[in-house]
Amino acid sequence: MALDVNSYGIANQSNVKQKTIPVNVLGTGVESQYRNVKERIDSVEEFIFGSIEMANTLIIKDAINIMKANAKLNVIIQSKKYKMANMIFDDLLDLSGINITKSNNYQHDSVLGIIKSVNTDRYIITTLNELSDTLITNIILTVDKNHTSNASDYIDTDQYEVSCDAGITWSRIQADTLFIVDPLKRIGSQLQFRFNISGDTELLSYAYTWSS
Repeated sequence: MALDVNSYGIANQSNVKQKTIPVNVLGTGVESQYRNVKERIDSVEEFIFGSIEMANTLIIKDAINIMKANAKLNVIIQSKKYKMANMIFDDLLDLSGINITKSNNYQHDSVLGIIKSVNTDRYIITTLNELSDTLITNIILTVDKNHTSNASDYIDTDQYEVSCDAGITWSRIQADTLFIVDPLKRIGSQLQFRFNISGDTELLSYAYTWSS
């Protein structure tokens, strides 16, 4: 009976002591960088959300890299098909191939290698001049894009132009189609492109190949 009384007394003392400790405290004698259980839970949730966000970013980045790789393969195939001697591929991880003074209404994501609109209906991207050793006769342009619009009736209104004389004169060019320079306009060897892109379209990469 004495043992039961002692046990009851100890339990009663523990119960009284527990009532003096706030519910959100980790516990007497417990050391932690968190002041209470809520802070600890909040920290765990923040870590989980951060991990999910990081995973999503990696998934998106991998998907974009695969698309870029396919685009590069496509231009290589086009180059071999038409026996082109020169090729440029820009993955847009930086803006080293873009003429920023002649481009407008765009923003650049250097992590994903994406160019997109700055909340405008359209944006203009102009490439830097690429000097050819001889007069340019044949050109193929490949543009890799991502349409952010979910509309089922989406119409591609993007336009592309090419210049062989450093931007003095321009001609309309279709992507993934052999462009033959007018014999009467074969006067230049400085290749340049201009893209007029819809605001709901992201530019992932571009490439071009040419011959003389």
